[in-house]
Amino acid sequence: MKRIPTVQLSNGVRVGNYSSPHNFEFEDGRILHAVTTRRSERLKVDFKESNSHSMVGIRNALIINTELDFGLTPELRKDVEKILEEWRTKDKYGREYDVLLVPLPMLVAIKNEKPDLSIIMDTPFRSIRMVSRTEKKVRIDQFCV
Repeated sequence: MKRIPTVQLSNGVRVGNYSSPHNFEFEDGRILHAVTTRRSERLKVDFKESNSHSMVGIRNALIINTELDFGLTPELRKDVEKILEEWRTKDKYGREYDVLLVPLPMLVAIKNEKPDLSIIMDTPFRSIRMVSRTEKKVRIDQFCV
């Protein structure tokens, strides 16, 4: 497996990009580079859709409400376990990253499999927290679990 793109932020935190095909720009101006499209496609979560409660609006348009749930594919589960094994065997100064950014659906899928939040807190997996809705910059001191 190729190395995960990483960047060290101005506060000293090292951040990795697990599967996003987009660059992240942080509020300190640092850039975390995208992964390849191939890697991004390979590491997608299992989207589980169920349609329910269709309705017809006042404009006679049919609207289908879709409920989404997320799961880990067998390949993704294996990769997550490998990352966790590496994470737990290295001390904090020997790790390649302190935070590993994953898409929010993947974080939900991990939490679905490991619902105890304390387990998630002891992993590098986090999602981004934007500075604001209008700025396209990621915070350097706050991440989502």
